[in-house]
Amino acid sequence: MQQQTIAGIGNIYANEILFRVGLHPNARANRLSRLKIERLYQVTREVLQHAIACGGSSVKDFFAPDGTEGRYKQHHLVYGKEGKPCPNGCGQVIRRLQSERSSFYCPTCQKLRSLKDHSV
Repeated sequence: MQQQTIAGIGNIYANEILFRVGLHPNARANRLSRLKIERLYQVTREVLQHAIACGGSSVKDFFAPDGTEGRYKQHHLVYGKEGKPCPNGCGQVIRRLQSERSSFYCPTCQKLRSLKDHSV
């Protein structure tokens, strides 16, 4: 989620992608298995393509040049859902981490693995 080195995917989409892949927002990229990296790539493409087809995510003050709102916000599973039940039905509620930007995640579906665990 830190974009000091390479900026790219916005916070909303990063939250949604990580949830769908089952990665904790603080997971270390250099510890991901090849299978997890491939899944991350696949889900990133899917989420971004869907978001583009929906005209983006209008939250707060974002609107398309023609003034229309993006409809992808209707498909957010975790972004902005702090305190709501996990959409996977695991029994947990969505939590929020605050650093540079807010990260929304499920503590059960997106467990932070040990730094020694190379199979994330």
